[in-house]
Parts: sequence; structure tokens; C-alpha cells
Amino acid sequence: LDQLSSLLKADTDYPLDGLVVSVDNLALRTALGKTNHHYSWQLAIKEKLGTAKTTIKEIVWQTGRTGKVTPVLIVEPTTLSGATIQRVTAHNAQIVKQRKLGAGAEILIIRSGEVIPKIESVITPAETPDLATHCPSCGELLTLEEKFLVCHAGMGCPAQVENALRHFFNLLGTA
Repeated sequence: LDQLSSLLKADTDYPLDGLVVSVDNLALRTALGKTNHHYSWQLAIKEKLGTAKTTIKEIVWQTGRTGKVTPVLIVEPTTLSGATIQRVTAHNAQIVKQRKLGAGAEILIIRSGEVIPKIESVITPAETPDLATHCPSCGELLTLEEKFLVCHAGMGCPAQVENALRHFFNLLGTA
């Protein structure tokens, strides 16, 4: 598979970080079936790409249109896969809490799909995780629901209104 991946990379005009192998035999495809997430007759083979070590400077919390408040790690600038990385996704509050992310934590990052910077591992955790308590847009007290912090201010939250309008007009543009 490494040889096939190398051949494909040489024949394409864009970067590849892996390939998908599929079964061609229809009877075997049917027998293998599928899950709610993917076909069992397909296998994604991802190449392990470069990583970089960096330190978290702060966590910026962003409120989305649904009220979910998500963390973005502001990190010491580092070069990874030809790009200078300064912001890394942390996905949700549960990850911040479980991985003890906060100012001073050292992390190893990777660019998922050669695009999105994400945490590969935590080298040195922060002393205490940096969880938001209030909405960064309207100041509403946040509640923890499953793995997300949530602002329940609805239309009283400027970020929710702005992001709902952006979402609505994006939908109109794709119709």
C-alpha cells in the first residue's frame, strides 16, 4: 500500500494524505454491509503526517448559532506542513477538561487532512483546564450539556443572532 500511495502522489497535482481502498465485488460488498457511519467494504488508509510541538497561550471561546460555545486554542506560532499555525481546534469543553488544556500546556499538533490543525497529544497538561463559565458574547451563565458548554440566551445573544443570520444567508446562496 505504501508503494501504491507513492505512485498516486506522483500522479496527482494536489497533495494527498492517504487513500480509500474499496471492494469491487458486489456480492462481497453486500455481505460486508455498512454501519450508520460508513461502508464496511471501504477502508481509509491515512498517512501519518508531520507533527509539531507548541504551547497554548490562551483559549478563546466562540459562541455558535445553536448556542454551543466551542474552544479554539491560541498557540505559540509554529510551522507545520508549510503553514504557520497559531490556532488549533479543541472541539468541545469535554476535551479541554479531560486533556487539561489551558495556558502553558504543551501539545503536539497535526494538520488533519493537511488542513485543520488539531491536537495529536498533550505533552504537559495545564495545572487547571481553562473552561469558560459565561458566554463570551452576551455574558450569560453557561451550562454543560453532554460535552458542550451552552449559552441559552438565544436571540438575546449577539453571536447566536449573527451566526444564525450567516447560516440562513449561506443556505440561500446554495439553494
